[in-house]
Amino acid sequence: TSNSAAAIVVPTIRLFSSSSTPTHSTAPFRTNLRRNMSSGGGEKRFPEVISTAISSLNGSVAPFMSAELRKLYGGSPDEELIKNQVENYYLPMFSYLKLLLDMKSEVNADGPLFIGISAPQGCGKTTMTDMIRAVFAEEGKRAVALSLDDFYLTGKEQEQLGSSEKTNGKPNELLKLRGNAGTHDLFLLNNTMLELKAVKKNLRLPRYDKSLRSGKGDRAPVEEWDLVNDEQGGDVDIVLFEGWMLGFDPLPDFSAAKNGDMDAVNRYLQDPGYATLNSIFDAWMVIALKDINYVFDWRLNAEKRMI
Repeated sequence: TSNSAAAIVVPTIRLFSSSSTPTHSTAPFRTNLRRNMSSGGGEKRFPEVISTAISSLNGSVAPFMSAELRKLYGGSPDEELIKNQVENYYLPMFSYLKLLLDMKSEVNADGPLFIGISAPQGCGKTTMTDMIRAVFAEEGKRAVALSLDDFYLTGKEQEQLGSSEKTNGKPNELLKLRGNAGTHDLFLLNNTMLELKAVKKNLRLPRYDKSLRSGKGDRAPVEEWDLVNDEQGGDVDIVLFEGWMLGFDPLPDFSAAKNGDMDAVNRYLQDPGYATLNSIFDAWMVIALKDINYVFDWRLNAEKRMI
């Protein structure tokens, strides 16, 4: 499937250890996956800090990851594919996050570690966060995954937005359906993040069901939201927050005359709520693509699986 091949076609992970958004920070760690997977044994595979972090991991981590991928793929998966994904994608990613979590623990900082993950649509973000959560669970740590998608407007609110937003008297096609800036409940989003940071007990994390309203989607009922910081599961140690437009900044000098429907999207992106969200992250991971056309294939496959 397209998601299962994400580690092969996604060429670059950029890891940011500052709290700035990706557009404003310097990347201290960077690893090119495609180069590394085809490199010979004499070439240094990763920056020293990542190599050291990988070597310090428990020896059971890589086999556990491989086993998880075999369960995901089923049948008789390509073992070379699994080896490449574990060594060049999941291990450096997990080792980086564990390093940051250990650093946070050393200074006795309160609350969970917040990680922003900016990654293209359909690239396997859910598979990625499921893997990271599973490995942390093996080490006695609780990681939770959230998405910008979980904070879309309700179906009714989205319909109201779609009917009210117009460009030159015509409906704005980019805001008729969920996805772009302006289609998120920023109050719910940032309130949830603040409650996570404050380690609020028995906190419910919003979820969005894209299958509702004949595929147009709607917010899931509250009773279906995940319960965290509870007696049974314990407090959250790390928050993995992903989104295809996470960290995006609005562009200056944007006008409807030149950019049509995008003008309203850019205007909504100026809402302080997006900047507030970006500011809460302790570190970032950015998944970059060599070819944007991968996204179209991945999205098509994802939609087919929902039907």
